[in-house]
Amino acid sequence: MCDKSVGRLNDSTEYGYLMEIKESLGCVAIVCDSKSKYPLLSFVLHMTGAIAHGNTVVIIPDETCPVLALDLYEVLETSDMPDGVCNILTGGRYHLSKYIVEHQQVSAVWYLNETNELQGDELAMQQFIRFTSSHSLKNAWLVNIPLPVIQNCLAVDKAYLYEIQKHSNQFKYVHIPMGVIFAN
Repeated sequence: MCDKSVGRLNDSTEYGYLMEIKESLGCVAIVCDSKSKYPLLSFVLHMTGAIAHGNTVVIIPDETCPVLALDLYEVLETSDMPDGVCNILTGGRYHLSKYIVEHQQVSAVWYLNETNELQGDELAMQQFIRFTSSHSLKNAWLVNIPLPVIQNCLAVDKAYLYEIQKHSNQFKYVHIPMGVIFAN
């Protein structure tokens, strides 16, 4: 799905074409949910979704069981993945989220919350992410995953994969003039 829709060529009101190209965002920070029923599945789904679209990832795994993510990192380290593509930070979710959102080189923040019940700290962090992201022009995606999406490990909803694609890319537009402008 990643390489199928790279961009398209559109007619424009000017004489020429408008080329629409998908580009990766750059560095995506993913903050995993601490109350997830499937912490490794949620971790892998979002990490691979961001990496598959050309982004680098800084990810905070579930703080109740980060060993699963660190074991997976050992697999990634011995594979052919280049250094720096996947970076894992372990620690407190709220403490690390604050510094990741404020970091200048992070282009997007995905904050995962699989339970729809927002408590005081969770609500405050989401408001902080919204405010800081709009202030520093970051792409923020506050993910409230409905449980049927990851109930079955073998079938992930295609609409949710489209959401990951939508939040992993940005569009670049290039106007290609033609005709009288290039006449000699």
